[in-house]
Amino acid sequence: MAAMENPRIRAYAVDAAAFGELARRNGVRSVPHTIIEGARRVTLAGGGPEERFLAALLQAARE
Repeated sequence: MAAMENPRIRAYAVDAAAFGELARRNGVRSVPHTIIEGARRVTLAGGGPEERFLAALLQAARE
């Protein structure tokens, strides 16, 4: 969603079963698992309301 609104944001979907080493390296233990890289790294495990995702985006953007 955010990547569609802002060309500076990129989003990727990775199959954790097919890329097990990548999943382990990033601590993926549940699906969905969102990793936001910004001024700081923020992770969200599991689903949730849009407000939770927006709060994580804002947290990642803060220096």
